[in-house]
Amino acid sequence: MLQRDFDNSDVQNRNKLSVILFDDSFFYAIISFEKELVAHTSFEKIRYGVPKDTESIMSDIKLRNSYSDIHVLTVPKHSFISSSIDEELPGVFPVLESKVQYFEKLVGQDLYHYFGLSHQQEKIISDLFSNSDYILNSATSKLSNWFAGKSDQFIHIHLEISVLIIYIQNNGQSTYYNTFHVEDANDALYFSLAASKSSGINLMTDRLTLSGTIELDSKLYNHLTAYFGNVEIIADSGVKLHSNAEEELKPHYYFLHFLNIL
Repeated sequence: MLQRDFDNSDVQNRNKLSVILFDDSFFYAIISFEKELVAHTSFEKIRYGVPKDTESIMSDIKLRNSYSDIHVLTVPKHSFISSSIDEELPGVFPVLESKVQYFEKLVGQDLYHYFGLSHQQEKIISDLFSNSDYILNSATSKLSNWFAGKSDQFIHIHLEISVLIIYIQNNGQSTYYNTFHVEDANDALYFSLAASKSSGINLMTDRLTLSGTIELDSKLYNHLTAYFGNVEIIADSGVKLHSNAEEELKPHYYFLHFLNIL
């Protein structure tokens, strides 16, 4: 398994904190005023409702430090996009009935994204940052923000260990967003091709951008380049890794954290 965690941080209230929530994982990164990612910590295979699984999160002293900004990003398994604001709308989707519900407007679009946190996730975040203001967004809105103004049709794939995020945009509008649990490169390729087909992606000419735990020499990368003709790994997200970070660590591993602090 790829080891992405490191720590070159010091206590500065000008630092920013990025927290990312998955259904069974909790990641955080500390980003300096100079836009350097100086620390990353992972808590994987956790159950948010089980105290012994979350006590290491709640007792992590770095999460209790003062920060200039605290950004929380959730990658929900279930969410939906609508062209209207309707407080009754989430009730149509039973998967959100048991969640603490939120909605957000997608940047530059007349679209609204509805998503939710589990009550256990909501409590952990509220308890951790009870004395601080924090900003909550979803990966959907942050991806649409990052790609705002892009008029071409493209597909973006982010792999976070075993979760595949697929985002497709055409003519400045979000047309597809979904997450999938994947066991291997074949699963990831299957979902990528299926999403592309359903959205009318031209495999030879439309751009495919990649981020997350994808290696240039990996089986997944080789699979994708065999089917897609225009593939690139996100190169410049405006934030760099601390100079003391291990050489094998790459900025695109932490792309969601970079999106999160924008």
